[in-house]
Amino acid sequence: MTHRSWLVLPLLLVTSGMSPVLAAPVPIRQVGSQSEWSTPATALRQFVSTGEIRDRGLMHLIQHAGWGSDELRIGLTKPYRVDAVAMARYLTSEPGERFLSRHLGSYGPTGAPEAARLAMRSAILAAASDGLISSMDLLANLPTDFSLRHPGGPAMPVCGHGAAMAGERGRSWLSWLVFLPACLQAEASVRRSQP
Repeated sequence: MTHRSWLVLPLLLVTSGMSPVLAAPVPIRQVGSQSEWSTPATALRQFVSTGEIRDRGLMHLIQHAGWGSDELRIGLTKPYRVDAVAMARYLTSEPGERFLSRHLGSYGPTGAPEAARLAMRSAILAAASDGLISSMDLLANLPTDFSLRHPGGPAMPVCGHGAAMAGERGRSWLSWLVFLPACLQAEASVRRSQP
């Protein structure tokens, strides 16, 4: 992959005028052995802006996040300053590929789970293009619907300080999502400062 090819998908989304929200109307579909719940982007946006929860799947995620609703609303919208070029270099490097592989867990495109790294990289680069990134930015830029497959119950490989937290805070999807932008900011920053 050339150093310029990582820009293709995010630029197509931005320059085509296609709304990222329309690209992935379902940022989380929970698939278990006995059930399947889909949480649309509108339900997440409503929760973040008003605190109102009208979606059963989202309620389940919040109840098993290990955080209070207000903490989640703040964490999901907290912006992190990033260097978009450094982020792109990091995500197309071997350490960046390993980071994505390790931290995506069983979260990936509904119809093509093997494309999880590519789709998430696209979302991260599009979200970081203005120099700021947040969890909600990442979800808004997913290029397609994503599913979380958890046959034994919800568990995600939370990064950074979140990984050391006990209970649901250290393994829930919402906790994973809250910590991801901070981890990306730190990783890309460290790589930028290295020769």
